[in-house]
Amino acid sequence: MHLEGRRALSDKSPPVSPGTEIDRVYASPFDEFVAVRKAMVAGLVGAGKADAADQIARLKKPTVSAWVVNQLVRTKELDVQRLLKAGENLERAQRDLLAGKSRDFETARREEEAAVRLLKIAAKELLPGISAAVLDRVTQTLRSATSPENRAQIKTGRLTGDLDLPGFEAFAAPSTTGAEPPKGKKEERHDRVQILTEQKREANQTAMDLASAAFELDRLAKDAELGAKKARQKAEAASARADAAAEMLARLTAELDDLRKSR
Repeated sequence: MHLEGRRALSDKSPPVSPGTEIDRVYASPFDEFVAVRKAMVAGLVGAGKADAADQIARLKKPTVSAWVVNQLVRTKELDVQRLLKAGENLERAQRDLLAGKSRDFETARREEEAAVRLLKIAAKELLPGISAAVLDRVTQTLRSATSPENRAQIKTGRLTGDLDLPGFEAFAAPSTTGAEPPKGKKEERHDRVQILTEQKREANQTAMDLASAAFELDRLAKDAELGAKKARQKAEAASARADAAAEMLARLTAELDDLRKSR
């Protein structure tokens, strides 16, 4: 049966492909998405899994910004969890604010902003040279986590496009029609602590990696030095044997000359 025929059948009763196969496609490098998808489809067809192959074939390639968010979900799991929790808290605070309750909206908003800021830093590290436009779209999707539906989509790591901000996100998003209200010193310190904490974590990991590399290089250098020492010892022994052989040759040559003269 041709792929189009299988698609017609799957439209009536969509098959469920194992999550690991779908995740492997969405975890692939951006430029390799199509090739990975094609190879997986071919493998599934060859294994007789036509329904799964059809579902994989229909997976949509994500935009660059959606791909970045998907990779953050995989590489910055704790930070993404912090964002989703902050989004949930901000959503609750927004609803309380609209209902006239006294929940601390500003605290929830600052926590959400700090979580977004950390992931923006990670996005820049993940995709060096990321354009301002793409980073803005990544930020928009991250800030959309105040919506339960958006939180559910983000944590799958299978986004294909950007997510829109919820209707009442204006409470949490910086104003685009005027200057943002100045932050107090306490708030700035809080944000700075969050950023420095993340940078410290990254620096600590880098230091550990470099220390491990230095240890390995030192071990290799010592092995090489030991090897060189053994080689020098063997060379000295061989030289001593050569000198002894030369002396033996000289002595035998002298004895042979004496015998010839005495004949």
